[in-house]
Amino acid sequence: MSRRTYNPEELASTMPPDMLPTQSVRPLTGPDVSWLLDATRRKDSESPLPPLRLGEDEVDLDLVIKDMVGEGGLGMVSLAMQSCLNRNVAVKQARSDRRNTDAEIQLRKEAELMGQLEHPSIPPIHVLGSDSEGHAVLVMKFVSGDSWGDVLDRDMKLTKNRDAERVHLRKHLEILCRIGEALAFAHGRRIIHRDIKPDNVVVGEYGEVYLIDWGIAAEVGQDGCYKPTGFAGTPAYAAPEMLDRDAMLDERTDVYLLGSTLYQVVTGDAPHPGSSVAEVFDHVVSNPTPDSIQQAPLPLAEICIKSMAEDPADRYQSVREMLEAVRHFMDHGDTAELFARSAETMVALKALVDSQKVDPDQVDTLGQRCRYDLERVHQAWPGNDDVTTMLSDCLLLLCDHAIEQNRIGAARMLLTEHKQIGKGDPADIYRRQDSIEDLVDQMISQNDELSVGIQVSLVEQISALSAEYEDLKKAFDDLRGG
Repeated sequence: MSRRTYNPEELASTMPPDMLPTQSVRPLTGPDVSWLLDATRRKDSESPLPPLRLGEDEVDLDLVIKDMVGEGGLGMVSLAMQSCLNRNVAVKQARSDRRNTDAEIQLRKEAELMGQLEHPSIPPIHVLGSDSEGHAVLVMKFVSGDSWGDVLDRDMKLTKNRDAERVHLRKHLEILCRIGEALAFAHGRRIIHRDIKPDNVVVGEYGEVYLIDWGIAAEVGQDGCYKPTGFAGTPAYAAPEMLDRDAMLDERTDVYLLGSTLYQVVTGDAPHPGSSVAEVFDHVVSNPTPDSIQQAPLPLAEICIKSMAEDPADRYQSVREMLEAVRHFMDHGDTAELFARSAETMVALKALVDSQKVDPDQVDTLGQRCRYDLERVHQAWPGNDDVTTMLSDCLLLLCDHAIEQNRIGAARMLLTEHKQIGKGDPADIYRRQDSIEDLVDQMISQNDELSVGIQVSLVEQISALSAEYEDLKKAFDDLRGG
């Protein structure tokens, strides 16, 4: 599909020189990068906020700042004690060098959006206030735990290789599903995240999972779309439309980002490699979708590849749809992989049958393997329409081959099994039944011709023997008479 993308080198030049591709990019301002401004200035953002007393001195303060826990391009997050409730909270403010700029507006916007999202996997907002100088202060639940990215790295090191069929795969797929549920909840309230990655997920000591950093989250319009004015997000996970100058982002952008996260779950790496931000942006533009993922079971690889399709229309159309596929794999992983292998065998079988020189023995060998595997899958998933359709197609293909080989018994058996499945066009069944009956008639006709030939031959032989008998009898009579 055609995109009017940003030039990777030009876009990378607007980023901090020491920035890593796995770091989040926040909308920037300034005369040279004004097109990157990605904040909606709202009139209500100018309204005064309730004052909050905060500092490091514990006397008469609402919030006692304990420690800095994180700092990004625009904001900083501190651990603080909320005096009135004697509990730890997280306090987010614009960086000291970015106050009174769009960073303040974005902080208010983040608070407004997160305030609409009351979900177990989204940190709740406690209050939005202002400090003694009037700068915005966002107070939210303090989420303690490890970055999911760190947990993934540790689990990868526990395995001998990066084979996705490892002990920890199910654990990480469960985390992915919980994050997906939070995203689906946000999408239901017309909010997209735009910066999903393992480092923006916190895994708590008791199994809590939180999707954090909603700093560039956006509210979509009535048409379900959001029009940014520049790039914001994390380059190494970015969807191709995020680099499109005419982009209209929607929940399918988050589907891509969740697919990028799944890619890291099964491979251990972010999907867009590069030693520099420019190289990563170039990869996003030139190769947005993985060709294959050798480390993952085939069904899971297919989920990842579909999620990361270049064209949003080719992706799962919602996070819920993607989660259904992931959960299906989790419930039927072995069977799903067998079905995926059967699909490959079916393609090879069709190619063999359609080839100019058909080897009947090869067709029989490949066909029986395909049929056997599909029957096992169908037994495990009797209600799966895709499985039923493929088994039906396989049986009809083998039935046609049996008819061509004049194997009436095999053709009848295969067609009977196909009818028992109850799938397909009845006309296909009737046509093959007619072909089998025609073959039977031909065989009967051939047998009749053979029978007549044998009878004629026998009559001729009997006649010849009878003539010989008469000659011998005459000769015998002559001898007696003489």
